[in-house]
Amino acid sequence: MSYLFGGVAFVQITFLPGFLFLGFSKIKSKTFVEKIVFIFAVSLIANFVLVYLLSLLKLYLSITVYLVFSLEFVAFFLLAKKKKLSFSFPFSTKKNGFLFLLLLISTFVVARFLLPFLQNLSLKSVFLDGDAIDSWNVWATQWAQNKIPLATGHYSQLIPTNWSLTYVFMQTLQIELFAKLLMPLFILAILLIFFDLGNYSGLIMVGVLFHYYFDNSFLRDGYVDLAFSFFAFLPFYYLILYRKYKKKHYLFLMLFFALGSFLTKQLGLYILLLTLVSFPDWKWLRKNKLFLILSIFLSVITLSWYILKLPEIRTTYNIESIYHAAMTDKLTQFSLLARLQRSFFLLVPNIKGICIFCMVIFLALFSLKNKQSRQIFYFIIIPIFAFWTLFLNYDQRNLAVIFPYL
Repeated sequence: MSYLFGGVAFVQITFLPGFLFLGFSKIKSKTFVEKIVFIFAVSLIANFVLVYLLSLLKLYLSITVYLVFSLEFVAFFLLAKKKKLSFSFPFSTKKNGFLFLLLLISTFVVARFLLPFLQNLSLKSVFLDGDAIDSWNVWATQWAQNKIPLATGHYSQLIPTNWSLTYVFMQTLQIELFAKLLMPLFILAILLIFFDLGNYSGLIMVGVLFHYYFDNSFLRDGYVDLAFSFFAFLPFYYLILYRKYKKKHYLFLMLFFALGSFLTKQLGLYILLLTLVSFPDWKWLRKNKLFLILSIFLSVITLSWYILKLPEIRTTYNIESIYHAAMTDKLTQFSLLARLQRSFFLLVPNIKGICIFCMVIFLALFSLKNKQSRQIFYFIIIPIFAFWTLFLNYDQRNLAVIFPYL
């Protein structure tokens, strides 16, 4: 019975809230892939809001989530009777041998990253490594016990709150299968975005980067870096769709998912600031009351979490001292030059790495003739790469956020 409720929780995490939001709002998606990405991302954010508010009220109990799911299920059937999802894919019908080859390779790339998801289907699947055991899943179990987690510091909680739903639905902390099953979906979602845009060469490049730098054990486990990479890429995705279709609701989604990136990892604040600075039409957002209210609501929820945790942040994370330490080469035992060398050897540990690194550099420089590519290079890739080199170059995973932008 626990596994049945775990399956129900997985539907809640990945599908139901986003589907209802899409159905009852004025938002219309052009392709099936766009719908899937939207439903998945919105569901995760909606679940964070649900768990956070219920926990504040001390109502985050199994009976409560069963009631919420039951109401959503009724709404789902009512909506399904009125509306039908259209199925359209971004395939070109023109006869083009090279494009067909790219499409074929892209399909194999997507299939390769489906493997970690299938491997996680084992009933004995549990978190095995690093951050999930030490922090993320610890916080998820605290959420599941109707508590605001302790010692989270400046870390965002979108993923732990969603994991906690599986424990609350199953009424046990011992089965981690369904929480872990969520994690491989983020790289698949990133690849599907490229698929939707018809950018098969970009899909292949991103697939190569993730395949080379991260093995299946990383892709399967509880590292939040891939989730952050997905949410950090969404504002750019919807900016492209806005420029392509000229539909204003994509502007709201840019802001909505930029906030989602901040709820996923603290570096999402930078993505949010970039989105605010580059937002194309504030007048439209002020005139559209529904989207304005939703934006303000999620902003308040996001800020309230960090305000709630401000005492912890102030005692565990002193920005000025870290900045001073980095500039005086005392953040680690390495000098600035040594950290640059360490970053280089992490990225190019062998001949294969050198080939991939040179190919990425060549394509990045070649793309600078395009204005949009230059903006991405100067305002996303360079700053995040520099931050990683100074502060986070103990692991390549902290650089995953820029892979889709390359």
